[in-house]
Amino acid sequence: PPLALSWVLHSGPANVEFSEAKPKLSGLDVKATTTVTFKTPGAYVLRVHATDTTGEDGSNQCCWTNGYVKVQVN
Repeated sequence: PPLALSWVLHSGPANVEFSEAKPKLSGLDVKATTTVTFKTPGAYVLRVHATDTTGEDGSNQCCWTNGYVKVQVN
């Protein structure tokens, strides 16, 4: 697919676990879901990196962006 996503821990007091750090995308109505497990309370920032690979031959990286999600775990 021309769109790829990857989730990483940007900052936080401890490591986290993603059920799918690189969720598979398919179809025209592209949606992805992942679950994050936190083992330590605190303030976290998760980063999702989205890449559009639609180049002339489909192998070139055209565009990318990052999204940040703040999470407070009590």
